[in-house]
Amino acid sequence: VTPPTVHGAHLDRPSLRKLQWLIGSMRLQRRSLLSMQEERSKLMHKVLSAGSSPSFSSSTFVSNHNSALQEDCVCMQELCNLLEAYVNWKRAEKFFWVWMV
Repeated sequence: VTPPTVHGAHLDRPSLRKLQWLIGSMRLQRRSLLSMQEERSKLMHKVLSAGSSPSFSSSTFVSNHNSALQEDCVCMQELCNLLEAYVNWKRAEKFFWVWMV
């Protein structure tokens, strides 16, 4: 019996473990990125608050930047959830097909 493939990639146990590791790595990088971007936003807000002209609204800039950041985080979380669901399915797939037969 040959292992199932998706787009030419074999889905054996080591591949699934690597996928799980990559998902964890992606989550860690997402948290790190979020932290760095929050810090950048705080510093940018301080700079803009200290030296901005009355015609430029620093709060609008920071607000727009934060909403874009939140949208990116939501997309990243959805991708992580999808990949995790796939890994869970691959773990249970063999049992599912045995049960179906």
